[in-house]
Amino acid sequence: MIAEYAKDRKDQTYNLPGNLLHAATVQAFFKRVATTPQARYIISQQLRSWHIYDAQSRKNWYARVKNMRDNFMLHYNRALETNKNPKVFVKMGAVHLARGTSSSGFEEVGQLINELAKKNKKKVFSVISFARYRIDAQGKLVDLLEEADAELLKYTPTASWSLIDLNRLRNDAKQGKLKLSEAMRSYMEHYDMMLIPPATPSTTPNVHR
Repeated sequence: MIAEYAKDRKDQTYNLPGNLLHAATVQAFFKRVATTPQARYIISQQLRSWHIYDAQSRKNWYARVKNMRDNFMLHYNRALETNKNPKVFVKMGAVHLARGTSSSGFEEVGQLINELAKKNKKKVFSVISFARYRIDAQGKLVDLLEEADAELLKYTPTASWSLIDLNRLRNDAKQGKLKLSEAMRSYMEHYDMMLIPPATPSTTPNVHR
């Protein structure tokens, strides 16, 4: 396993999940340790994850999207057993919580939640959050602003949080009060608010490489 991950770090085109799926040593290990229901469940989920990433390496995102939707409905249906109208809070990557069709080309968890809310006559409020500024390992401030987002994000400060009310922008755009780039219109279609944090250090790996 360590050797396989080392190959993956050296070669970005290396199909790590596909090779792990078909590795005889990995299959033998799983067969040997699958001695309890919990172990077999953990193994099944690991194999599912590798199948998903193997498919993704061939530009097929559907298995990933379906797995997320299925998992959400599993937990939602469990919540329905004790609450006829459960409130739901979901934190995950913004692509997967977008309304409508995401950049993957599929309707993801966000659209599923939106449909459930409409069915139950409830509201959905979605927030997209991403950093504009990073502080690198040398303590230098790095601006990650992309040209397509500069229209509004150029006003975000380095030392405080910024909130952009996308619902208000959407209403103003409909009334012809402002014109925005295609990128900003996409944000308005998929989310209700944008949250930009102040400058923060890059994430620290939790493993030694």
